[in-house]
Amino acid sequence: MMTQNRQDIFPWQSAQWQKIQHLMHINKMPHTLLITGSTMLGQIEFAGYLSQTLTCAHPQDGPCYTCKSCQLHAAKTHPDILWIQPQTASQTIRVKAAREVIDFVTCTSNQGCCRVVIIAEADNMNTYAANALLKTLEEPLPNTFFILTQGNTSLLPTIRSRCYQIHFALPTTQVAQRWLAEHTHLSDKDMNLYLYLSHQNPLLAQKYAEHNELQKIQSLQEQFILLSETKISFYAATQQLNTLGVDFVLKWQLTFFYAMIKSKLTLQKDCQHTVWNASLCSILQQYSIIDLIHHYDWLATQQVQLRSSITMNPQLCLEALLARWELLLLSSRQPN
Repeated sequence: MMTQNRQDIFPWQSAQWQKIQHLMHINKMPHTLLITGSTMLGQIEFAGYLSQTLTCAHPQDGPCYTCKSCQLHAAKTHPDILWIQPQTASQTIRVKAAREVIDFVTCTSNQGCCRVVIIAEADNMNTYAANALLKTLEEPLPNTFFILTQGNTSLLPTIRSRCYQIHFALPTTQVAQRWLAEHTHLSDKDMNLYLYLSHQNPLLAQKYAEHNELQKIQSLQEQFILLSETKISFYAATQQLNTLGVDFVLKWQLTFFYAMIKSKLTLQKDCQHTVWNASLCSILQQYSIIDLIHHYDWLATQQVQLRSSITMNPQLCLEALLARWELLLLSSRQPN
């Protein structure tokens, strides 16, 4: 499950790994480990690295990469490691998966070492799955380890209370910049822009760079400017936004309006960051913070409805978004 062959832990995970190493060296490795932190800080990779170390025949502060167990892990065919992971962000881990875990841990280890269960985004377990798993966590079998990662929501207290927790914080700017410099070909300017957009999360910044997010954000902002200057029709703007995707449009509109609101509330200059179009910022600076907050709330509601409903029409959502934008431009300007 590692992103690269022989992938070591990430630099911002070294303190947590040292703690785990110490617990293993004194034979007090917890049976259930919960990894928390912001999304995409390498929790899944850390879980994979730990599972490989636990099942390795000759671990030396990490997996040896040469034994049969490590080779099976690299091929993602290790019979003593079970991955449970939702296929999409909104998918629920159901009781069937919990029963699969129970059946797995009651079997004898194939390689004669231990059995490891990794439940990614364990907070996606529904109540039935969590309750089915609870007894196994309360009375763990010998040489059986559970590694849980937590996504964007809270894990059930009954599960959390039985876990040894480690937390990943965002790395410092220097650490993030150094890692990105080693793993991308970004210029210093683009690197800093992507780190701004990702809130200093280097893995997320790398993902944004791979998808050319900066160029797409610039294209998105250009459509709103052209519409505000009546240089493009409502229909043409809708078609352009549709090529970017409604998820993308809502996400970055929310981010932009948050920066605008933050700027007005704190007198900070987030809205003047070079990632945001100066003309667009100038247009919105004329409007009251109440107007901006109302529009932000509407965007957030649309995002929630879009992610939770399979019947919502993305095209209609984009048309409503542009109609709201035109109304915002026409609304009376209130003093700050």
